[in-house]
Amino acid sequence: MKGNRLRILMILFICMALFLAILTACGRNNEIDESYSNYIADPQVYTLTMSAPAFFAPLLREAERYLSRIMYHESGSSFRLELTTYGNYITATPAEWELHRQRFNMLLMSGEPFDLFVVDRHPLWHYARGGLLADIYELIDQDPMVSRDDFFTNVLEGFEYQGRLLSIPPRFGITFVGINSTLPQAFIDRFLEYEAISYMSLLNIYRDLKLAHPGEFDHLVYASLGVLRPNVLLEYAISDFIDADASTVHLTDIGFINFLEAFRFTLGSFTNRYDYVPSLIRSRNFIETQGQRFVFSTVDGGFCTWEALFELDSSPFINYIPITNSSGRIMTYSKVGAHNQILSLAVSSGANQSLAWEFIKSLIRVSSCNEVRTSEMRDALRYMVAPNTINPSIMTEGFAEQAQRAFEQIFYRDSLHGLRLITFIRHDEPGALHRQISNAIARLEGYATMQVMYRPYIPAAIWPIYDDFMDGIITADDAAHRLQNIISLWLIE
Repeated sequence: MKGNRLRILMILFICMALFLAILTACGRNNEIDESYSNYIADPQVYTLTMSAPAFFAPLLREAERYLSRIMYHESGSSFRLELTTYGNYITATPAEWELHRQRFNMLLMSGEPFDLFVVDRHPLWHYARGGLLADIYELIDQDPMVSRDDFFTNVLEGFEYQGRLLSIPPRFGITFVGINSTLPQAFIDRFLEYEAISYMSLLNIYRDLKLAHPGEFDHLVYASLGVLRPNVLLEYAISDFIDADASTVHLTDIGFINFLEAFRFTLGSFTNRYDYVPSLIRSRNFIETQGQRFVFSTVDGGFCTWEALFELDSSPFINYIPITNSSGRIMTYSKVGAHNQILSLAVSSGANQSLAWEFIKSLIRVSSCNEVRTSEMRDALRYMVAPNTINPSIMTEGFAEQAQRAFEQIFYRDSLHGLRLITFIRHDEPGALHRQISNAIARLEGYATMQVMYRPYIPAAIWPIYDDFMDGIITADDAAHRLQNIISLWLIE
């Protein structure tokens, strides 16, 4: 009996010990969770200051949380982003931007600039000449976990100045243009000769169409949306005649004057000469309406370009190809943020640069994920790239897999407005959709290696000249010389 009682007591003791061990472990887990949930109170808090349009706040906060989790679990420390935002849901008004500019410059001149900032009409060339910006290439080179070869270097080169990387985009996009299939076959054949087409070639095709068929196509205007908006196209054209590295301007060149003549012929009748928020509801009715209005249709972004990359069951536009500048660089255009500038981050030279780089890597990570944490961030990403799609990451790893996931989202999930986009795609034969997805990924992989040019910053002083020229008050030669003077002075400020 005593032996049985002893065994029972021992079993009870072991059970109690196990129970206490479980309670202790649970307590430790609760302490970890509680400590993590209050990580901002941790005395080892590493902080960066940042300026950005308010629209990007959800995405930046997600990157903050991501980096904080990594730092906490690796070293028990934490990270906090002191974010200063400006503007409204999509863009800052001129007054809001002016207030931001004054504060930004005041901090800059006082020697206490933001550690990071989203590039938004900031004159990076000027900051770089003053030694105010970090060279992000150096941050990449100092990181043992990555190298330049891990990135789409052709995209990074579009953000260089005198061999230095002044800012870096977490993602990038490609802009495509298609031609209206109802045009005379000679003009369609002319368009089909190109694998990628420059903005000047598009202007020439439109001008020749109008001259060859007077009055017949007056119901069709030049093009829709994106980089072919008048003010955006002018910015790209001006930048083609600027050598930023040498601080020289060549706007009196006959090539630019010829551009201005074709530009006014083509776009002089536009009632809206400046940016506006484009529609993202690219439904069947939307596309058909475009066909009744435009000679060319542009589609912006990375994997949102389903109508440019897939065979549709019916479409008024055909043969979508990338748009380039005069030197063959793909012209990128982001439909988001402050006045449609692409999301790109710059780092101040006086910042904790290694920490800033860790934050940028976190932003690259969260902005390229297909699953996001918050509804606000999901809405931001959706608007930034189109319904239920994600733009390609600036890093090359997993490009095809990311494209595959993005296309699956497009075709197998409801879009923002409840449309199943698969209904637009020709897939009547077995395996046709799979074949189209494979072909689309192959096309994107080819385009992703082309040289890229991002939308440049051009000073606001050009716009009165632009308006006078478009209104016929001054000639192309006069406009070119006035623009030459303004840009030359701006470059040496």
